[in-house]
Amino acid sequence: MDKVLTEAGISSLRSSLLAQTPEHLHADVEMVRRQSAETSYLFVLNHNDGPVTVTADGEDLLSGEPAETGLTVPAGGVAVIAT
Repeated sequence: MDKVLTEAGISSLRSSLLAQTPEHLHADVEMVRRQSAETSYLFVLNHNDGPVTVTADGEDLLSGEPAETGLTVPAGGVAVIAT
């Protein structure tokens, strides 16, 4: 990956992206952030066969649970965290 980014002249992009990535990533967990003028939404899709715990600022709109202390997303489950 580094070679491809360097050849494309965007080697600093990798460092920048890694700096913005959550510390504890899970395999087969998809995270996408969308923003409105007032709110940021983090969509978490768990493609695993087991639950995963994610930590983020905000509250899960689907369960009403806070995400700051760790939110468990069940196997095949979804969370929408609003901040």
